[in-house]
Amino acid sequence: MRNKKLERKIVLLKEFIDEWIRFRDFLKGDLKDSEVSAEEERKFLEIKSLIARKYQGLVQALGEEFSPDNRITEIISQAVSLEGLAGTSGMRFGKIENDWHQSYIRLNEFLGGLESQRDQIAKISRVSLIFGGLSRAVRGLLRGVIKLILVLVLLTIIGLFGSYFLAGEEAKEKGLVGYVITTVKDWTGMFVEGPEESE
Repeated sequence: MRNKKLERKIVLLKEFIDEWIRFRDFLKGDLKDSEVSAEEERKFLEIKSLIARKYQGLVQALGEEFSPDNRITEIISQAVSLEGLAGTSGMRFGKIENDWHQSYIRLNEFLGGLESQRDQIAKISRVSLIFGGLSRAVRGLLRGVIKLILVLVLLTIIGLFGSYFLAGEEAKEKGLVGYVITTVKDWTGMFVEGPEESE
């Protein structure tokens, strides 16, 4: 059994982590050059905008179990433009990079927790499937036994009434009810005392 809501959370979180890595790679790659082209700036703003939207959607999808990481929003707000970051001191960029790593670790810890929940649900589902199958088999067996007992009781009753009509005049003089009572007493006596031994 799969929890679709949990699966969706895992997919969204993995997608965001992939985008977050892409954002970091873009920063590291393009900040090596001192001059930033208009095309690089446009791509940077697109990635930053995409990450901001995806992060907002992620926070809403994960709900209360996930508390937003302020580092992510700080990095996004500090990275106003690629050109502005290119002129950033090494120490400031080092802080951005450190915050990125801390947020990356936190995202992966949360992902690990969600995947652990999924594994627990899978284990419980396997056990419940096994027991569910067994209980269905037992219910089917009980239904079969009950049907067999009902058929045997019905056949016994039919046999009793049939034997009355096939019996001689002596049995018919007792009447149907008397004959059935006498016959049942004889049968039960035979099972309780055992068959009479021949001398």
